[in-house]
Amino acid sequence: MKDLGVKNRKHRSMPLNFSDNLLTGELKRKLLPIIEDSALDISSEEELQKIKHKIPTEMECFQWLLEGYDLKIKLAVLFLIQQQRDPRYIKLVQNYLEDEDSKISTFAKQAFEAIDKSTFPDN
Repeated sequence: MKDLGVKNRKHRSMPLNFSDNLLTGELKRKLLPIIEDSALDISSEEELQKIKHKIPTEMECFQWLLEGYDLKIKLAVLFLIQQQRDPRYIKLVQNYLEDEDSKISTFAKQAFEAIDKSTFPDN
């Protein structure tokens, strides 16, 4: 098993050596410490927990996208919510029913109606 650790270290050092040969001067002095830090052994659970990032939920992603400035993305998110007809998104959609941009409010109303119909089919 020890040999495997030696081989892994060898493989990790190959890109570092390659970069060391390609880089020159100031760039080399600045980049090599960064490359060396990123070549840490992350095989232990403790190291993995340090670098583990929180994966956002679909709701969080939709919120972030709708809070942005890109009209097409906002419309795409509202359209996707409309197609999903998931009641979890009703409050999110309600925030855009009276948006100053008529396209956004129209898409929000369509999404709201689709969710409402799937939740309460008799309406």
